[in-house]
Amino acid sequence: MDCEKQSSKPDRLRLEVNKTLSNLVKDEDTDHDKKITIEDKGDKFFTLKTRDGNVLTTESTYHLSNLRQAFASAKNKGLSKADIKIRRIIE
Repeated sequence: MDCEKQSSKPDRLRLEVNKTLSNLVKDEDTDHDKKITIEDKGDKFFTLKTRDGNVLTTESTYHLSNLRQAFASAKNKGLSKADIKIRRIIE
């Protein structure tokens, strides 16, 4: 499975938008083009942890790209925290 969740809330994770997006981009958008693609040299592995202990580990370019899009959308809406639907990431 490319994306594994360990959660008491199986459908979503509540996360800080700016901090998480910054960490994701720093780790995975290695060519700084505001996209996560196969050309990026990141390890293609990113773990999200919420304050209440929910965890989502994402392991593919496609899922990382979906994750980046979800956080960019939340940031563009001015949200500081967002409920990210897991199915949106692993679709």
